[in-house]
Amino acid sequence: MRIYMVAFSEKGRALAEKIQNISLSVDYGNVPCEGKKVQEKTIVYLREKEPLDVWVDLAFMQGMPLVFIGAAGIAVRAIAPFIEKKTVDSPVLVIDENAQYVVPVLSGHLGGANELARQLAEGLHGHAVVTTATDCAGCFAVDLFAKKNCLRVFDDTRGIAAVSTQILQGNTVSVAVEHYSAQQLEQLRMPKELLPVDWEDFRQKKQDAIIVVTEEKELLQQAVLGLFPKKYVLGIGCRKGKSCVEIEQGLEEMLTRLKEQENICISKEEIAAIASIDVKENEEGILALAQKMRVPFYVFTAGQLREVPGEYSSSGFVAEKVGVDNVCERAAVGAGDELLVKKQAADGVTFAIANRKWSVTFDE
Repeated sequence: MRIYMVAFSEKGRALAEKIQNISLSVDYGNVPCEGKKVQEKTIVYLREKEPLDVWVDLAFMQGMPLVFIGAAGIAVRAIAPFIEKKTVDSPVLVIDENAQYVVPVLSGHLGGANELARQLAEGLHGHAVVTTATDCAGCFAVDLFAKKNCLRVFDDTRGIAAVSTQILQGNTVSVAVEHYSAQQLEQLRMPKELLPVDWEDFRQKKQDAIIVVTEEKELLQQAVLGLFPKKYVLGIGCRKGKSCVEIEQGLEEMLTRLKEQENICISKEEIAAIASIDVKENEEGILALAQKMRVPFYVFTAGQLREVPGEYSSSGFVAEKVGVDNVCERAAVGAGDELLVKKQAADGVTFAIANRKWSVTFDE
C-alpha cells in the first residue's frame, strides 16, 4: 500500500521511516473466488521539497492515503481546498511526533482511514483516536457494509448520514436487497439495527425501504440510500514494468471504445475487482491501479487459470512465458462468472471483463 506522508522535523521524518516497516492495508471488499487476495508491502512517499499544496493535490488526485506527522491544524488547512465528497476523498490521518496518537480526520470508512489508524497505532504502540459516530457507539455502519460488499453509493452520499442518524437515534432501518426475501436476509444474521424487507414487496410498492441494493437504477431513486452492486471483474495481463498511468490510460480508452463502437457501457466505478496471474502479484502498475480504484486484486496460478472452464483467446507466446495460453480472460472469469468483453490489447497491456454474481453479507 502506498502512503503519502508529510513531516515537518527530523523527529517526524524518523517516524515516517519507521512506518515503512508497518504492514498497512485497507479492505476494499471481497469477491468470492479461488484466487489469492494480494496484500502488498507498505510503500511510503515522504514529501521532500515539494510545496505542501502540490503534495496534497498529488495524493488527492490519486486517492492515496495522506499522513501528516505534526499538528492537526496544519493538516486541516492543507487539505481543505481539495475535499470533494466521501466516495473520492483521500483518507487523511494525523500522528503526533511522539507517536502517541493516530487520528483519522477524513474518509474514515470508505477510504479506510479508521482501519489505517488502528494498524498504525498498533505498530507504533500508540492510540487510535477514532471519532466516527457509529464506531464510538458500536453501531452498524452502512458505508462499511457497502465497501465490504463491493457496492457503490448511487447518486448522493447524503443518504449515508441520514441512515447513520436514524441508527444512532435508536431507530431501525429497513433494507431491501434485489432477489432476497425477508427470510433470506434474516438468515444472514442482520444487525439488530436493520429490518429486512421482502424484495418483491418492495418492487410492488407494498413496503418501503430506506436502504435499497439493486442494479435497477429507477428503484434506487426510491431509497434514502441506494447502493449499486459493482458487477464486473477486470482481468489484466501486461508486460513487466508497465506503469499505473499506462495501464489506466489503456483501460479508459478501452471503456470509451466499447461504449462508442459496441454500445457496452461500463464505468470504472462498476468494477469490483482486478484479477491476473500470480507472476504479476508484485506488478507495481497493477497494484497501484487497484489501490487507486479501491478494489481488491486477486491472482491465480497458471494451473488454476488452465482449469477455468470456457473457450478463450489463445497465445502460444503467452503460454511459453507463463504456462497458460491466456491471462486476462481466464483471470476475469476465474474471479467473476461469465466473460463479457474478450481480450482487448493496448500497448503491452491486455484487458478482459467478466460479469460476476454478486451477493451480500453482514459478517464483520
